Amino acid sequence: YLNDYLNDFFCKGEKLQNSKTAIKLLMDLLRPEDTLSLVVYDDYSQIVFAKKSITEKAELCQIVDSIKTKVN
Repeated sequence: YLNDYLNDFFCKGEKLQNSKTAIKLLMDLLRPEDTLSLVVYDDYSQIVFAKKSITEKAELCQIVDSIKTKVN
């Protein structure tokens, strides 16, 4: 069941939006003492945030929501 769910989740819709949703779901599973780092990859890698406390979840969600695709 989980495999089918993940396949549907990542194969349908927009990849970036699905990735943002997955990151937020992950944040829901972390404990208050956990930290999280996020790196995005395109033509180059960029650290979005590093070793941030999960207790700053609202701020982290805003940062995740602000990630955009590269416009050519």
